[in-house]
Amino acid sequence: MILAHWSDGDCKIAGCNAVDLTPRPGQIEKLLLHNLFVNGKMCLHLIAKVIWFTELDESLKNMYGKPVEVWRSDSFEREGPAVFIPVQRIKSKFVYAYKTIKSKKVIIVCPRDRYLV
Repeated sequence: MILAHWSDGDCKIAGCNAVDLTPRPGQIEKLLLHNLFVNGKMCLHLIAKVIWFTELDESLKNMYGKPVEVWRSDSFEREGPAVFIPVQRIKSKFVYAYKTIKSKKVIIVCPRDRYLV
């Protein structure tokens, strides 16, 4: 489980001018090791394939107060370019709990403020 400033909510890669730069929670599906030759040297890149959780409305999303957030646990963003993220762009891991609130299955997310890489 990770948090990253990567997906814009429509599974497109968020630009640097994005209005909301809140990190989104996601779950790593698999890791891909990519080898490239650049100027005669082998460069390794580690890329994660992530499924991103979808947002709830603001009243539910922030019901526990910052930094804890509530996201849908039974719905994910559709496939798109943002499912692939270089591991260097992952902000942190998070602790989580599953719950049902107002008949919606949710995941409660609290960031671990320690960077992965």
